[in-house]
Amino acid sequence: ASTAMRSDASPALDQSIAPTWSQTHTFTLPVVALARRIGTYTAGSTTPSVTGVTYMRIANAGATTITDFTGGTEGQLVCLTFNDVNTTITRANAYLARGVNYTSAAEAILCLIRGAINWAESGRANGT
Repeated sequence: ASTAMRSDASPALDQSIAPTWSQTHTFTLPVVALARRIGTYTAGSTTPSVTGVTYMRIANAGATTITDFTGGTEGQLVCLTFNDVNTTITRANAYLARGVNYTSAAEAILCLIRGAINWAESGRANGT
C-alpha cells in the first residue's frame, strides 16, 4: 500500500545546502549560429545562391520570379529583405504560408529554413 503525505506535513527544506560542481561546465554555441553572413543578390536572378548566407537584400527593377535558392544546407535559416514590389517567390521549392506564392513589398522580410529537400517559410513581416 502506498502512503501519501500532504505537502504541509513534509519536512522543511534545508536551504543551507549548496551544490558542489565536480567538473568544469562549459556551454558553447557554434559560431555559425551567431554570425550574420550577408549574401549578394544579383538583380534578375531566378535561382540566387545562398551558400553560407543568413541574410540577403533583394532588389529587382522589373518583375522577377525566384524559383529556388541554391546552395542551402539542411537547417540553414535565410532572411530576405526586399527593396521592391517586383519579386515573387514561387512554391516550386518552398513551402510558403497560405499555400500561395510570395509577392514582395518594400521593406518586407521573408525568412526561410532549409529542410532535407525544400525550403519552408519560418516567418514574415509585411513592410511598408
